[in-house]
Amino acid sequence: MKTDGVKFWVLALLFLALGIVLVPKQLWAIEDSLCFECHSDKGLVKVDDVGREVSLYVDKANWENSAHADISCVGCHTDLGGMEAEHAAKLKLVNCGQCHEEVDNVYQESLHAEAIKRGVKDSARCSDCHGSHYVYSREHIMSKVNPLNLEETCDRCHANVAFVKEHRGIPDRVLPGIVYKESVHGRAVKRGIKAAATCSDCHSSHDLKSPLDPDSIISHQNVSSTCGKCHPKAFEEYEGSIHGVAAKRGVGRSPVCTDCHGIHSIKAKVDPDSSTAEQKIAMTTCPQCHGAEWITKEYGVSVLKVTSYLDSYHGLAKKGGDVVVANCASCHGVHDIRPSDDPKSMIYRGNLVKTCGKCHPGASENFATFPVHFTPSTAAGTVGDKVASWVRVFYIILIILVIVFMYFHGGIDFIRKWLAERKREGVKYYERLTVNERIQHGLLAASFTVLVITGFALKYPDAWWVGIFFHPPASPMRGLLHRIAGVVTVLLGIYHIPYMVSTSRGRSHMLALIPTFKDLMDAFKLIGYDLGISKEKPKFGRYSYMEKVEYFGALWGTFVMAVTGFILWYPKYFSLFLPSWGVNVARVIHFYEAILASMTILVWHLYSVMFDPEVYPMNWSKITGKISEEEMKLHHPLELEEIQGRNFISDETEEERREEEMIARMEEKSAEKNKRFNGPWNLTSRMTPYSSRRFKLEQAKKASQEEREKESKREKQEKEGI
Repeated sequence: MKTDGVKFWVLALLFLALGIVLVPKQLWAIEDSLCFECHSDKGLVKVDDVGREVSLYVDKANWENSAHADISCVGCHTDLGGMEAEHAAKLKLVNCGQCHEEVDNVYQESLHAEAIKRGVKDSARCSDCHGSHYVYSREHIMSKVNPLNLEETCDRCHANVAFVKEHRGIPDRVLPGIVYKESVHGRAVKRGIKAAATCSDCHSSHDLKSPLDPDSIISHQNVSSTCGKCHPKAFEEYEGSIHGVAAKRGVGRSPVCTDCHGIHSIKAKVDPDSSTAEQKIAMTTCPQCHGAEWITKEYGVSVLKVTSYLDSYHGLAKKGGDVVVANCASCHGVHDIRPSDDPKSMIYRGNLVKTCGKCHPGASENFATFPVHFTPSTAAGTVGDKVASWVRVFYIILIILVIVFMYFHGGIDFIRKWLAERKREGVKYYERLTVNERIQHGLLAASFTVLVITGFALKYPDAWWVGIFFHPPASPMRGLLHRIAGVVTVLLGIYHIPYMVSTSRGRSHMLALIPTFKDLMDAFKLIGYDLGISKEKPKFGRYSYMEKVEYFGALWGTFVMAVTGFILWYPKYFSLFLPSWGVNVARVIHFYEAILASMTILVWHLYSVMFDPEVYPMNWSKITGKISEEEMKLHHPLELEEIQGRNFISDETEEERREEEMIARMEEKSAEKNKRFNGPWNLTSRMTPYSSRRFKLEQAKKASQEEREKESKREKQEKEGI
């Protein structure tokens, strides 16, 4: 009897348990079917708090296969208890913490939860990462937090340009979600490698914190150990390195994994774009710290280690594109970088032969002691460094003396031969430029040269030639010189226009510079002549079409550069009446007009006045103001014909012509007499004092009379001798 009673109560309890489990489930099914009457409609949507359109459609089949299939709608949406045919338009947020309390406690301390508490409505909640109705376990291939899908889940926010810019102010070109896709980790995920690092591996999942938070697993103190979860060997080596030890001691600028490898854009070592690629280590990655000024000021680490490497054979070969030549990591190590006095260091004296031997098999102990980071200094510590430094000083002095002597030797020889050429007998010269015009040309050439150098030094401050003219900080001096040269050019232009208009010589220049149809034909004729198509070379007058193009090009360039230059000099003033884009357009015009002007001078003008074989090495008229009759015949034959024609038809009497010939003979004899006393240099002044024609004629007659008397006396002596 007693046993039967026990069996009865056991069966009763079993039926009660089944009732508790099965009956509510049937009731839930009835309630859920009521929900699906509306939520099976694919067109059912709502607009959330941040203005996004959200679908309210629930796929019943997918929901029944989810991790929450045995939980009714009311189980999550608790405010639907005892619901009727319709419910409120806005329900309470689902509280996942009622079942996942432990995880929810962790999440409440995360960066996402803190943002929600501050009122950021679109910060990530449980449903944003795990899904709402179709929640699957992490291992399920359809799970939004599956390693192969997690990046796409995070990208909904972190690859959204508007979202990232609003909350972090980061421009779209460095969106973490985008650069991760091309990283070594992102590419591995694409290939289906589940072990590849995804967002949650580095940032954590529910306990996600800011990198500035000391408790974050990606903070400066913790990021190395986070990477070490997947890279234990590298982490072990790094922990004992000089960088790892400094980081543990709280040295904020000591490099950690992300400083060398990057953050989201980590690439394989063999990728040329990787910061740890062979060609990048010594050129950009290590110098970002060891070539920076702050490392010397704060830690006393000399930046000369970088510059001395770049000047060494290894550095020069690396700059030349050699990817196998030794870089920083080849000698110092990768993760296990240690001080040179550490016996475990690759550059410890006892380990140098082995280190050098990796690239130089059979390297001797003496070879291994050759300094790599050699910086010439007479105050160097070792004897070898001092010897090398003094040899350097010796050669610098020797080079200066030799070059100065060569310039002196060649210079005096050039001047001697040039003067001799200028004094050839019977050479007739014509005036090409007056002193005034030569000064104008000289000022223009000087100011233009200064403008080009100082202007392009601003645009390309890192160009190799900038250091020849300016040393840091170069900007103030460069800017001052540029403005001074600009003002000189403008003032010269202001002077030149009245000169050309108000003076008779200027007006004669203007008339000769007027473009004509003949200039166009001359251009075609010269091109045909140079190509061998035409046998006749065109004849030019006072100015050829090339010189006219240069002149009007200089006027136009001066005007454009002056206007745009003043706009860039005083942008605040000109912005009062220019459109908002006016200053930028002026900057573009100024830059490209500068290129056009510079290339015109280099390619066109310098050829015509220096490198043209007919004028090489130089057209001296810009200095002397004179042009020989031979050069006139070659370059300006029409002008020469005009001058000679004027002389030929001049109204001169026979007596005046004889007088002119008499004066000319006297001047020739006087020049011959001076030549015997002055030697080859003729250092006496070549300026002829002003004398009236009457005085010259009297002197010529006197000299002629003396010559006749001498001749008569000589004839008389000869007769008496006979």
